Amino acid sequence: MQTKIQFKNLIAALAIVCLGQTGVASDAQVVVGAVGATPADLKAFATSKDTLPYSEYLDATRPGRDFESDLKARFTRAQKAWLSGNADSARAEFQALTELTLKADWRTPQREVLLTSYLRLAQSSLSGIEKTNWIEGAVRYFSDLEPHPSLFPPPLIEEFTAIRSRSLASASALELWTVFPEARFVLIDGRRIEIANHAAVRLPNGTHRVTALSDTHATFTEFLTPNQLLLFRAKPIALTEGTCSSARLLPNQTLPGKTLLFAGRDCPASTEQLDLRPQLLSSQLMNELKQPATVKAKNRTWIWVVGGALLAGAGYAIAREMNRDKSDQIQRSGF
Repeated sequence: MQTKIQFKNLIAALAIVCLGQTGVASDAQVVVGAVGATPADLKAFATSKDTLPYSEYLDATRPGRDFESDLKARFTRAQKAWLSGNADSARAEFQALTELTLKADWRTPQREVLLTSYLRLAQSSLSGIEKTNWIEGAVRYFSDLEPHPSLFPPPLIEEFTAIRSRSLASASALELWTVFPEARFVLIDGRRIEIANHAAVRLPNGTHRVTALSDTHATFTEFLTPNQLLLFRAKPIALTEGTCSSARLLPNQTLPGKTLLFAGRDCPASTEQLDLRPQLLSSQLMNELKQPATVKAKNRTWIWVVGGALLAGAGYAIAREMNRDKSDQIQRSGF
């Protein structure tokens, strides 16, 4: 009975994620930055516009509704077969699920479903070697997650923990901020890593799906081993060209319907062009934004306050944009 309850909770969590993604419009308004625009400045500008930086939009809309629906349907079938005692059918479904691991940039609840699939296959393996192989697969892609303790017997969880400890102990520390300097987030097998934190990451051996999300450069995905990542240097394509008043979006970019272009906080722009919202910004910031660029250069005090709290979740800002004009527009602005 407890296992069935845990299964329903896992399905419910996955359904919540899917429902949350459904409300994200592909033509939502986002902010793209010119090359050189800092993430902090761009986010503050996006907050003043009550919208999202491009990287946050990409993070909020992954992996896509088709992937989500397929994963949920497959996992529901697999777990129902498992609970009904149909081991062969369950194993076939769980194995099909594991084949989706590197097909998309899955979010945490979806990654938990995939981890469960690997461990179900380990749990039902007929040999010790097969069992170890499935656990090693689970560790390779989901070393940052913990198995649900009510879904698996303690010895299986202990084996997962032991294999994970050995794998990470021998892994090299990866300094992703040197590999992806233009990215704001890097997704490794769906695990989101914020570049600004400058925290080294250890990955088990094997090929990993690596996706870079940026506010200034195009998204790209590579499939790399940890050793390849140590030598890899990203060369992403810029989304814009020019600077300040000459900055413009490059053609043939796949962007949401209405894209605001942030050229940089030191680029001249009037308060009217910025469409500032007093309820989102402090009075000190409002006064500074109204100053000429020469005055601002002397006073580098830059206080964002208030606005950041209003961007507590990606869904909130995007939901607001659902009610806006969805016509294709590009605006150029800067601080």
